Amino acid sequence: MDPKEHRTEELTDEVLADEITLLGELMASAAAAGRPLTQAEVDQALGLADRADDVRERLDEHAVVERATGYIAETRGLDMSQARSVLRAAAAEAGVAEVDAAREVLKGPSLASREPRE
Repeated sequence: MDPKEHRTEELTDEVLADEITLLGELMASAAAAGRPLTQAEVDQALGLADRADDVRERLDEHAVVERATGYIAETRGLDMSQARSVLRAAAAEAGVAEVDAAREVLKGPSLASREPRE
């Protein structure tokens, strides 16, 4: 399918109304500022600042999990897939989120340093 055709199909009245509302909010912000908006102000007006913060947080969490997985792999002689399974199992056994278990691993001997239960 041609990308232009796909984009045209998505332009429903609801989508257009949302775009118009968003543009109106951006124009109101610019008018209130009385000067050109900075990129950060445009992002804030469009609601992108919060999304960017969420993405940064998820990326940070992913990095913590990857570092912990690498640590487990290195210290236990496992491949990354096996190490990730160990981390997931440790998190489940402790009843915590995987990222929280990963943070504990990176603090030192922890949940994932124990041998798995049989």
